[in-house]
Amino acid sequence: MNFVHGDSLQSKLVAIVVPDQEYLEDWAKKNGFGGNYTELCQNLKVVQIILEDMKKQGKLAKLKGFEFPKAIYVEPEPFSPENGLLTPTFKLKRPKVRDHYRKKIDILYNNLEQAQGVKSKL
Repeated sequence: MNFVHGDSLQSKLVAIVVPDQEYLEDWAKKNGFGGNYTELCQNLKVVQIILEDMKKQGKLAKLKGFEFPKAIYVEPEPFSPENGLLTPTFKLKRPKVRDHYRKKIDILYNNLEQAQGVKSKL
């Protein structure tokens, strides 16, 4: 499950991504990545590959450029009713998720701003 966040003061989207553990571990083995599920979620190369795959899938779905997340945080802990991020019927509690990941979201936006500043200096 994923959470895509847009801030009215920002021109880009960011996302919290929870990959399927079994799929990620199988994919990692086939592609030469080591480590457990949590380590894979923290691996910057894996994060970049997931973001690129999201872009590819978005293009296939004919999304517009502004509809793509520009940065992601890969979370190993699934959203669940137990951690308060899903309802008992497994619907995402968007405000709770936003509040829970506020620091990560702010870091993603800060990193995007810094990267943009570097590009504009070139």
